[in-house]
Amino acid sequence: MPVKNSDLQKSERHHLLYGILKSRTNESNALTVTEIYEILSRDVSVDRKTVGRDLEEMSGPYKLLETEEKPRRYYVSSDFTPDYDLSFNEDELQTLILSLENLRHVAPAGMEKIITGVRAKILSKIPKPLAEDFVRFQQKLIVTDSIVGMEQEEEGESIGPILEALRLDKAIRVKNFSPYKKEKPKSRIIHPLLLNLTGGIFYLIASDPEDKFKIKRFRVSRLKEVEILSEKVKLKSSAILKNLDFSFGGYGTGDEPLIEYKIKCSGELALFFKERKFNKTQKIKELSQGFCEVSFKSRSSREITRLLAGFGEELHVVSPKEIQDQIQSIWRSGLKKIK
Repeated sequence: MPVKNSDLQKSERHHLLYGILKSRTNESNALTVTEIYEILSRDVSVDRKTVGRDLEEMSGPYKLLETEEKPRRYYVSSDFTPDYDLSFNEDELQTLILSLENLRHVAPAGMEKIITGVRAKILSKIPKPLAEDFVRFQQKLIVTDSIVGMEQEEEGESIGPILEALRLDKAIRVKNFSPYKKEKPKSRIIHPLLLNLTGGIFYLIASDPEDKFKIKRFRVSRLKEVEILSEKVKLKSSAILKNLDFSFGGYGTGDEPLIEYKIKCSGELALFFKERKFNKTQKIKELSQGFCEVSFKSRSSREITRLLAGFGEELHVVSPKEIQDQIQSIWRSGLKKIK
């Protein structure tokens, strides 16, 4: 049911109108008042005269442009981005600045510049003594790399259009430069659904229309020559959020088979699971003589097998059996290569 016009402030209505027009940046895709009204009235109960009046008022602040011929059609200047008035208390500002610093540390080059600019803008808008306090406090937050490490490659060129495609629910054409594939990368179309940050590395979760819309996971740093298409994404991101409940440390986020792991372990491996929770299904049962039993459900992933194999003698029993067989195969292969 459309929201009543009387329930909206004029500024909110202007923001909705800008949202309709922001992708219209030239005369060829400009919209008439009637077309804009028809789109807005799907969500807001408003009359056409009000829309026409709003568009006239927005011409200056929102840099709306009009065509000369009638009926007049409206579009937005391509170099315009609106400013928004927001208000925060000191605790909220402090949390925001610390969060930005944390994100800046793991962000690709394309995002790092934006984050630095946002932080500088916030600090310039508040009283100088308070800004200096925040900077001193931020210096007490030290962000270091985890064992997963950071990206060696710059993702600056790809992250911008990927974020925009996610925001607009648009498909993209990309080339995936995977080191695991021998053939030359080919241009392909994928439907972006979610951006997943795991241990300082960005992954794009997307559906693949060339493979029956299967859910796949792409490392953002390997996606090049990104082009946003007019084609709309067909699957909603909410449809795959449940898959993330069964991911393990960021692995197993696609349509891989769901596996129920059960692990009998001791020593550092037991402590490893006691101190960390990798997904919502993880459970730990204390056994005698320092052993414990760890169970969890996760999508199949070679990385989980490799992680478990790295704990060697502290791993005693693993089910299902095919996972235990894979771990033993890794051990045998390693022993053959060590001289």
